[in-house]
Amino acid sequence: MTAEGGQGPRDLPEAKASWRHDHRWRLVPFVLLIALVVVATIAGMVWRSQQSPLGEGVIQPTAEPGAPLPAECAPDFAEPAVDPWAGEAAAASEAVWQEHVDGLGGYWVEGDDGHVLLGEPHWSNLSQAVGRTELSPEHVEAWDGYLSNMRADLAEQGRDLYVVVAPAKWQIVPEALPDWMEALRGPGHFAQLQEELPEVPWVDVRAAMAEEAATTPLYSPLNSHWTDYGASVAFAQLAECMREADASLAAMPELPIEGADVVLDRNEFAGVGLPREPGPDWTVPVWVEEPAPMTIVGPDGAEREADAATSTDMEGLPITTSTSAAPMEQHVLLVRDSTGSQIGPMFQTMFQETTQIRSSLEAPSGMPDVAAEAEAAGADVVVLVLTQRYLQIVPGVEGP
Repeated sequence: MTAEGGQGPRDLPEAKASWRHDHRWRLVPFVLLIALVVVATIAGMVWRSQQSPLGEGVIQPTAEPGAPLPAECAPDFAEPAVDPWAGEAAAASEAVWQEHVDGLGGYWVEGDDGHVLLGEPHWSNLSQAVGRTELSPEHVEAWDGYLSNMRADLAEQGRDLYVVVAPAKWQIVPEALPDWMEALRGPGHFAQLQEELPEVPWVDVRAAMAEEAATTPLYSPLNSHWTDYGASVAFAQLAECMREADASLAAMPELPIEGADVVLDRNEFAGVGLPREPGPDWTVPVWVEEPAPMTIVGPDGAEREADAATSTDMEGLPITTSTSAAPMEQHVLLVRDSTGSQIGPMFQTMFQETTQIRSSLEAPSGMPDVAAEAEAAGADVVVLVLTQRYLQIVPGVEGP
């Protein structure tokens, strides 16, 4: 995926009536000069992309800023009051980090209260958990290019974009971190991007999830993903945002969910050598009515019948779903990663049609042209759901 070209020169003013016809030839050198400036500008953009310290494939922002989403889309979230990675405290914090760094490089790290966390190789997961590093200006610009260009391309088609960052377990359940690490928590990449890129259509579900997590678990000990019930809480916040932002979605009803049940946890780490027996720690929604029937069309074109609460693994994408009994007639293009396995059923229950594709941020050679996919699908609205640790990724650039 590459950036669109820059803007061209403005039109030249018409010649004044009093000028003789041959006076217009005097404009030729000026026109040539403008053309050379345009060529140099485009060449400079290409050079910047190729020479970026972040690597090849960096997406340059070319879109005009859009208007922020309504305040309901990003309720205030309580970041740590003190940043231990700023000012004079930074050196002491780094010293503590270095005392423990040798234990952070595995696939997983043991946290507190039986929680297991993804290790540092997963896009600096634990450094992100404590806000140890900031994104460079070039890195912020790369996210601006990816998201603002996408929004502008969709806006030209008359489609809205919503960007949902699926919170990491350490964001909503900081007590899952080892005690020494919890004491080092400061604001992270998401807070930085929201501050520096306020025009991006962020939907911040953290406050709603933190409030619900005080009474009902939304993350489990042996999994890094939100639970099915946790995803439903996030969707409820997104739905509130969409009602305020789009008059055609104002009548969207609440999800037909009443509380949560607890089932056996899903040991995400069993396949990489953590043979721990899961307990009853995974929360699932209690649907107050039977999920509606749904038709799924897989990547091979084959159809199968299921109910709207059926999850689809990321590896099974792309898919389309049809739920004729869903209350909203709109067609949603859901651009997702593995977090979509839990939140996908909420879209399938609420919207009559969905198209679900991979964002492939972790594998840029497969990144889709989202605007082209939306047009091909005939989608009315586009939602990008990305897991929080992916904010360490440089969109369009192959990772380490």
